[in-house]
Amino acid sequence: MLDEELVASVPLRRRQSDTDWLHLLPLAVLLLLLAGLVLVDLFGASASSQASTDKAPLPDNIQRQEPLDDTAYLSIRFNPNQGYRQRLGILIPGKTRGEEKALTYMDRDEKTGALSNPGRTSNLVVRYDGKDYLFGRRGQGQPSIKHVRAHAARKAQALEDGYMPISITSPGEKHPAYQSIFIYSEEREKDPEGDPLGIRVTQEVSLRRSDVSRKYEVVLLRFIIENTGSKPHKIGLRYMLDTFIGTNDGVPFLVPGQDKLIQDKAEFRGDDIPQFIQALEKPDLNSPGVVAHLILRLPDERYEHPERVVLAAWPDSKLGGRCKGPDTGWEPDFVSMNDPRLGRGDSAVFLYWAEKEVLPGQKREMGFAYGLGQLAASTAVGGKTQLALTVSGALRRRSVFTVTAYVANAERGQQIVLHLPEGFQVLHGASPRPVPVSPNRYVPVSWRVQAPDKLGEFEIVVQMGALKQSQKIRLAERSFLD
Repeated sequence: MLDEELVASVPLRRRQSDTDWLHLLPLAVLLLLLAGLVLVDLFGASASSQASTDKAPLPDNIQRQEPLDDTAYLSIRFNPNQGYRQRLGILIPGKTRGEEKALTYMDRDEKTGALSNPGRTSNLVVRYDGKDYLFGRRGQGQPSIKHVRAHAARKAQALEDGYMPISITSPGEKHPAYQSIFIYSEEREKDPEGDPLGIRVTQEVSLRRSDVSRKYEVVLLRFIIENTGSKPHKIGLRYMLDTFIGTNDGVPFLVPGQDKLIQDKAEFRGDDIPQFIQALEKPDLNSPGVVAHLILRLPDERYEHPERVVLAAWPDSKLGGRCKGPDTGWEPDFVSMNDPRLGRGDSAVFLYWAEKEVLPGQKREMGFAYGLGQLAASTAVGGKTQLALTVSGALRRRSVFTVTAYVANAERGQQIVLHLPEGFQVLHGASPRPVPVSPNRYVPVSWRVQAPDKLGEFEIVVQMGALKQSQKIRLAERSFLD
């Protein structure tokens, strides 16, 4: 009986399924309508987007963007010797250590050609309430506990000597930065980390992209002064940069606004301090060797630029007086970089940030950048006249930057003209203007230029008779040194 009931029930269910699809008909119609609406939206949005693109195409100079090169074209090295471990040297890497080139003075092994002892002859001096301290020197300030923890295996020595800078990684950067923190204090109280309250000086060194080449070939040095204590203090900084351009220790300097090269000594203060200083390893504009580029006015306005800059001889102890070599204090006796007592040319740059009162809780930020510059050059057909062009400054919309032409072997009475793209304006420097004549030396001619409120790639051109030279720049939303 049970089997008959089961058999009889099967045909009954099949007959019911024949009519079940009628109940699904409204749902199917609804799904078809929804699918149609989705297709209309997709094709409508595509057409709208295409119409929008057709009406307002992006400028060609914004569309053409090449991928950025992440190669490090400079290397930062710190001195490993006691008393000098916060001092850095900058060099251009080579295929072998013997092929490296220096941007700051270093010793070179006569047999292998390898560079060593980086940064020993450059130093940072902290002026604390009228007293001078060599940053990172044993017994002159105390390294932060952060420093000590980074070198936990050698705590006792770290407290005395500071040890190597701490490597940190900044967001968005491809290469690490290096940080050193020293504290100058007469207070007994400490912060939660265990550091004495007082003046906290941070030196941060990082490899950055150049705004002109967009390559990693500029070293940014930042100095941060913080008063974590309960009393005001008067603080100033002085940085001595011992320049060494490729294989040349005494090259003359190009200063925008000057109609001759600086090969003796010079001093600039306040508004007279240029945006940058440049030096060429060799006097041939078509084959200049290493082009060194020192940026004195950083594009980020939070950084104080130096209030005094001196170009002079490196203070070799053989000069006597306040010249004490690597241990030179706040202000040496400034002499010509070609003083005969040196035996050969030897130049350095001294950067001063004014002594200012820093109240409890206040902070000062200072900085500069040093690295490689770009030089585009050409020579007149059948002649000796050479023309080169370089650009420096923050290349972003509405920024102010400097255009400098180098001229070698110009003929008397020749005029030079600057040609700018539409929207760019000359703020300082006539165009056309006569070219200064200087036998056996190239001379600089500079203009200060205001960029328009635009983005993209543009071409700057200088012309002297039939001789022309151009350089392309790209205006971005922000500078790589911001």
